Amino acid sequence: MTHNKSTSLLVVLVLLVGGGAALQWFLGGLDDGASEESDAVGMAPEEGPPIEAVAPTGEPDGIARTDLVPSTQATPTVADSETTVAYPLLVEVSLVRRGTFTPVEGVPALGSGANARIRGSVLAPNGSGLAATITFEHGPNAGRVLTCDSSGAFGASDLHQGYSVVRIEARGVGMSEREVLLRQLSETPLNVTFGRPASVAGIVKDRKGEPIVGATVRLDGGESTTDDEGTFYFPQVTAGAVLAVVKKPGYTMYRETVHLEAGGAIQRDRMTFTLLPAASLDVSIQERLGTGPAQLYMFPAGGQPANTGVGQRSFPWHEVNPTSIPPGGSVSIDGLPDTSVTLVLFQAGAEAHPRMVNQRLYSGRKSSVVLHLKPSPVVRGVVKGTDGKPVSRARVQLEAPHRSLATTKILQKRPTFNMEMILPHLPSALQEVQTDSRGRFALTAYDVLRDGVYLSAETQDGTQRGTLVVTSGAKEVELRLQPVSAEQGGLELKMAGRFQGLPVHVRINGTPDDPVVLPAGTELSLEELEAGTWRLDARWRGRYLVQNQLFDVAAGKRSELALVLPRGALEGQTEDERRRAGKK
Repeated sequence: MTHNKSTSLLVVLVLLVGGGAALQWFLGGLDDGASEESDAVGMAPEEGPPIEAVAPTGEPDGIARTDLVPSTQATPTVADSETTVAYPLLVEVSLVRRGTFTPVEGVPALGSGANARIRGSVLAPNGSGLAATITFEHGPNAGRVLTCDSSGAFGASDLHQGYSVVRIEARGVGMSEREVLLRQLSETPLNVTFGRPASVAGIVKDRKGEPIVGATVRLDGGESTTDDEGTFYFPQVTAGAVLAVVKKPGYTMYRETVHLEAGGAIQRDRMTFTLLPAASLDVSIQERLGTGPAQLYMFPAGGQPANTGVGQRSFPWHEVNPTSIPPGGSVSIDGLPDTSVTLVLFQAGAEAHPRMVNQRLYSGRKSSVVLHLKPSPVVRGVVKGTDGKPVSRARVQLEAPHRSLATTKILQKRPTFNMEMILPHLPSALQEVQTDSRGRFALTAYDVLRDGVYLSAETQDGTQRGTLVVTSGAKEVELRLQPVSAEQGGLELKMAGRFQGLPVHVRINGTPDDPVVLPAGTELSLEELEAGTWRLDARWRGRYLVQNQLFDVAAGKRSELALVLPRGALEGQTEDERRRAGKK
């Protein structure tokens, strides 16, 4: 509120002193000082030729396809290598629907729920960018790996919402582990600087105040073991909100987010973790049904009771989910909290009966439970290669279009349940098996099959892949694979009227390429795009030139689109404007 009043007062003073021309200068200065990466849409646009669009008709997912009319502006003579354009054109393309197969009406695009974004940077102590990798270790995006560009920037725009644990690794510099919360249609920042680390000391005790010897403390991805006095020590920990997990056999595992200041030091008596006696659980499966091992998932039943002193977010559920159980076998799980849990068992080609079981766990005691399986409706089929012969040991996936909804639905939880704890996608959302020696497979037909799911397969060497849509009633299917190399295409973005270089930043599925200056007379070409339907967003100085434009990429072909640039992106900026933008 104070900022708005100050700004209004300054505008009034400018009007009184300099009139309209001064006001125009003032507002122009605010605009010119905007960040090159600005996401603001409400900024006053540069004057230029208008964008002419063809009204969308019957396009999927409510996204408009737009045909842009190229500019007819005259072309002055300026050397190709020179540019007076201070601000980059930001181009982002995101995959909406994979594959060249014919979509089924009423079935949402694969990955419909994957629209959360992350963006950030990984920097060295001197502030320079690092060639780091960001790996999603736990949560709905487990297995996804992002890479930094030459400036240390990274990003993704097709992630699933929910809590995730990510590992940031910069070879030869450092490693960090963070917990991030991703939200649909929102962007989560994650910036890590390997400079001015903090030092951390602490102690692990039991509930009587006695030190616990030999406890493992994991802090920001590093590990330390407590000594005879229960003390642990980390000489260097990257600053920020770091994840701490404490374990010791016989005690309940504990998790906490610890905030560390750059260059700070936490003394032993300022950080204490108190572990409680653990509950343990023996789980057995009576029937031998389906194929492969069963997967057991465990969740707090209805949230944690307040009187336990252990909140829902203080136990690392990702450490026990999932637990693999051999067919007709058993497993013992230790380190559990004193609470009631919900057990959900999944088995390819079978289903749990009942689907969910509640079990009370008690501190310091071992409980046992026998789970049951029953035959279930299945999707059976065969995978054949390009030669028409069955493919053995092919990786087969059955995936719901919206994984998060398919996961929370089977748990009978609200759709935002995955924003309360680290929740991986359950097999009701994503199943995976291997074909046998005859190329055959069997997968459980969960309720989500009624709405349509995607069946895909890939050879072990990754050279052949295929996808089709499976709906209710399909019990026997044949999936033909195609060469992966033929499934890639490209996009050429034509921008008429350019007579000088144009700074361009490109992001593909949120992952940034190195910034470039596109010479005059050269079109922007994006190569190695997966075949399917893509979405294009382009903006300059915070103004969207095109938003949510769909285009198709066909195997071995290059699509072409025309983009109208505003006058400022063509003619450039004055020397004073470039100076204020930090350009020489």
